[in-house]
Amino acid sequence: MKNLLVLFLAFFTSICFAQHDHSGSLKNGQIAEISFHWIGRLVDTGKISESFLLNFQQLEVTPLPHHSAGEPAFQVNIKQNLGQENKQSELKIILDMKGKFLSHEVLVEVPTTQIEWPDSSVSELTEIAIHYLNEQTPLNINIVPFREKMKSLKIIQKINSDGIVQAIITIESMVSANKLEIVLSSSGEVQKIGLINL
Repeated sequence: MKNLLVLFLAFFTSICFAQHDHSGSLKNGQIAEISFHWIGRLVDTGKISESFLLNFQQLEVTPLPHHSAGEPAFQVNIKQNLGQENKQSELKIILDMKGKFLSHEVLVEVPTTQIEWPDSSVSELTEIAIHYLNEQTPLNINIVPFREKMKSLKIIQKINSDGIVQAIITIESMVSANKLEIVLSSSGEVQKIGLINL
């Protein structure tokens, strides 16, 4: 129930971004959050396989040349864990400068082995991390480049020295020589956030 409430608030926040940002295009971190919600909506309507949620591993945000709202402004590529023949299933989502969904395309789809998480799903943990990034940026100047110019986000599962499962989320920026690392517990609590060298 707690996770569902967090995800609902995250979705509401992303809609507010799209409706009330008057400075032009949304920031890449906001686009990542909106795109991730669209994965769920595409799954719910049967347009893509649920494996894009169950086996999510990374996303990449690419700004596109545009002149006005309604034109393609962002391409977001969503990739799953490695599957057969060492390939990754991949989904492309196109949004306009205000975050409006324009189109999607499944570029690659191969069978993938699901990684089990003990408490929350990989999609819930990813959404919590993205929402945390967007929410914390005004409070932490060091992470501004990772929200405004996010290049990619990747999540992996790690078992620490105490045998506890953690989610390690690594975010790259187009304008930083460092990476941002967010460490979550398997239930989605933020345990650590910091910069690491590339």
